Amino acid sequence: MDILKIAANSGMQVTLDGRIGRQEYRSVVGSLQALQRFADNLIASHEAGLLLDNARVKQLDCCECVGLVGAKRQENQVETA
Repeated sequence: MDILKIAANSGMQVTLDGRIGRQEYRSVVGSLQALQRFADNLIASHEAGLLLDNARVKQLDCCECVGLVGAKRQENQVETA
């Protein structure tokens, strides 16, 4: 699964804004809940160890992303407690 499919499967809208030669420019828009689902799905993909991108398999280095999501969740838990 590639990053655009993860975004779409998380409930975000993925739009092709333009194409110049072989380069594509896209926008991704969604609610905060969709962004949270995207982060969760991205972390799950990382934990599985692989992310398919254009029919190639590569390791995804998301340590900073995981740390940011975890810190935000802790912050939200403190606010609601």
